[in-house]
Amino acid sequence: MKRIQCIILAYAFVVGFQLYAEGFIADTPVHNFGNRPATIKQLCEGIAKGKKRFVSGWHEDRKQWSSKRVRRAGCGTVNCTITLAFDDNPAHDITCSPIQLFYIPQRSEWVEAYAFRIGDLLHTESGETIRLAGLSLHKQQREVYALCVRKNHTFCVGYYRILTHNKHFPLLPLAIM
Repeated sequence: MKRIQCIILAYAFVVGFQLYAEGFIADTPVHNFGNRPATIKQLCEGIAKGKKRFVSGWHEDRKQWSSKRVRRAGCGTVNCTITLAFDDNPAHDITCSPIQLFYIPQRSEWVEAYAFRIGDLLHTESGETIRLAGLSLHKQQREVYALCVRKNHTFCVGYYRILTHNKHFPLLPLAIM
């Protein structure tokens, strides 16, 4: 009986993990000042090897960008992803878990990707905004990668350097620095 309970508990944990994880698909570019972007997978692999990695992070109190150290990196599987489109070039799209947080200046709040509406304006590293042109949901399992950034928990992703947040960090850790 205890064996069956353990199996059910393990299954529930895995399913919950897949529904709750936040992150980005492997080839998502992550930015730092003056450096070429690295993919989120490359950053996670570097952290796993014990290397220090830094990203552009937004300091909300000071209203400025600064280089912030990545403290943890993780990888997990989600049951679905959402793709955010900003123009006609698919290379500029961002694919992430539906609960990934982004800052919407017109609402003055952090919003999960599944709650976006076409036309929402997302905050970029330049201080400008970019209009969300399209959304698509993909109901298939995908591996996602996440970063936990020191202090402010924010970083920039994608071609347009869009501000995102790592509020939740339930992924299996690759490394903790």
